[in-house]
Amino acid sequence: MGRESARVLGEGWSWVLLAGVAGAGYLCVPENRQYLPLILLIAVLAVLQGFRGRERFESAWSIAAAATLGAGLYGATGRQSALIATLFMVALLGVPALLARSLRGAPLGGMAPAVVVGLLAGAAVAVARTGGLARSPWPALLSVAVAAAGLALCLVAGTWFVRRSALPT
Repeated sequence: MGRESARVLGEGWSWVLLAGVAGAGYLCVPENRQYLPLILLIAVLAVLQGFRGRERFESAWSIAAAATLGAGLYGATGRQSALIATLFMVALLGVPALLARSLRGAPLGGMAPAVVVGLLAGAAVAVARTGGLARSPWPALLSVAVAAAGLALCLVAGTWFVRRSALPT
């Protein structure tokens, strides 16, 4: 996770987002036995980071994100819809960095990080349970398009509100 997105979301919320994406991957491909140990590993790393500090665990987040992608690709073998859902879910991990750039590094305060993580994890679960389980790729593409459009609308409106409220009066 880049320093910009960590500054916007906060360290703990980045781990919650990663766990949410891995959990959505499990919902998409429940027969894949790699997700449950991965979710446990993410939880352990998040707790250890809380005790040891960010410096030691900056690369651990990236490794856990790559393992989430690997588990998704392994579980999606032979199912195009699961592959589409997996790629969408992993792409959601980059949204906080885009949000950080649009906010020009201003940190989100209050409950805003929880709302952003909730929106992203909710979009991942929605795509996993609708399009990711489909037999053909078209429902997955449709669910990704709907989730991405709704998510973009919410994030653009939220960014506009945060930037507008930060302007001096």
